[in-house]
Amino acid sequence: MKSSSRSIDFRPLFRDFDKMSQTQPTQQQQQQQQQPEAIVCDQDQQPPREFGGIEGPNSKYVKLVSSDDHEFIIKRELALTSGTIRAMLSGPGVYQENESNVVYFREIPSHVLQKVCQYFAYKVRYTHAATEIPEFPIPPEVALELLMAANFLDC
Repeated sequence: MKSSSRSIDFRPLFRDFDKMSQTQPTQQQQQQQQQPEAIVCDQDQQPPREFGGIEGPNSKYVKLVSSDDHEFIIKRELALTSGTIRAMLSGPGVYQENESNVVYFREIPSHVLQKVCQYFAYKVRYTHAATEIPEFPIPPEVALELLMAANFLDC
């Protein structure tokens, strides 16, 4: 028996396929273009910022209100530098501040509370620093009020 072999030339099809692949993206390429890029955090890059409010027991921020009604919204981590604030925010329901995350200081004016908040950030920043710790600047005109506030706040 003779087998009849018939050959089919696929070269024109491959040429057309090559032309199509050069001019039109494949479905996979189209899907990749439509999908958002994943955020990859290298050591040099900062992770995406996270924002939060002052509500709830695990809020990221707390509000400190001075005697002249100025409000300072600072990170909870910074506020917990103060032993007094820590007790108010994490106590077993004794303090009203535990629920609202707002702490009122009827005896601390805003110019002193502002310096206290700056000190909280300074202390958190330099507590375990391997570098030389710079001096925390205290203007002489607020030194006494700041000392009394620091004593009350236990920081």
